[in-house]
Amino acid sequence: MDAEQDFPSFAVSNLTYKEHAKYLSHVFWIDGFPWVDYNRVLMPLPMPHISVDTDRAGLRKVLKQSGCLLAVWTTEWDTSQVTEWWWTCYDRQPVSVDNISDRRGRRSVRKGLRCCTVRRVHPEEYAESGFPIYCAACEQYGVSAPTLEEFREGAKRSAAYRGSEFWGAYYDEIMVAYATCVVQDDAVSLGSTKSLPDYDKYQSNAALFYSICEHYSQRGLRYITNGSRTLWHPTQINDYLQRLGFRKVYCRLNLEMSPPLAAVHKTQLLHLAGALHLEKVIGRPWHKLMGLAKLVDIAESFGDR
Repeated sequence: MDAEQDFPSFAVSNLTYKEHAKYLSHVFWIDGFPWVDYNRVLMPLPMPHISVDTDRAGLRKVLKQSGCLLAVWTTEWDTSQVTEWWWTCYDRQPVSVDNISDRRGRRSVRKGLRCCTVRRVHPEEYAESGFPIYCAACEQYGVSAPTLEEFREGAKRSAAYRGSEFWGAYYDEIMVAYATCVVQDDAVSLGSTKSLPDYDKYQSNAALFYSICEHYSQRGLRYITNGSRTLWHPTQINDYLQRLGFRKVYCRLNLEMSPPLAAVHKTQLLHLAGALHLEKVIGRPWHKLMGLAKLVDIAESFGDR
């Protein structure tokens, strides 16, 4: 099935961070670039291959205005040096199962394509068919699920930006996995990806990721990314994606701390908590605190080079 049938066509050149910023809240403009508050972390909206190295005085002003704890951004995209900071991306050409070097990855994709059908879907279908998948994920994570109406509204808000695209993997006409994608700045960012665990044996995720990479590569996009190195919570997704042909794109992490966070950092409290293994005392915020400490350590590892 043609993944683009019944979908309007937009010039990729029109799908930029400036256009995307029009549809987002909590956007702060610094030196001509939009930055977004993601859970009190200020991040640039442009895709990471676009250099947004900016005036730190302006960053500090926005950190105070926004109440964010810190600002992080990427420079030196796709450096030849192996660093402690990377983004997980797919940019191999041509896209082919035979070009996946990992044997398990090839086997997973072949089985997934044999068992499942993958197609792009409209926001309405994503909301209706994807809601049970999202609820199952919430139950697995031990968090409260939204109502169906709230999930619909979230899909509608996302779809307002023309670069938002929704995908589903189907087994026996049942959506068993989905992914949201954002086309922007000549590249693609994978957003929410969820699946029903009972159908993982059919390799629906492998079929979904492979089909997405094949589709956007054929449209001429530079790369598909699942985001930067994950530090905030334990996950195996990036290792899994590398088996499917994704790679680590090494770069430099830059960081600016707010005064409160800088004061805490100077006391070494976060590292002390890690050394004392206080996860049972601290509880749920533990992984975020340790991720924050690791993030600062990685930024400092680059020094002033």
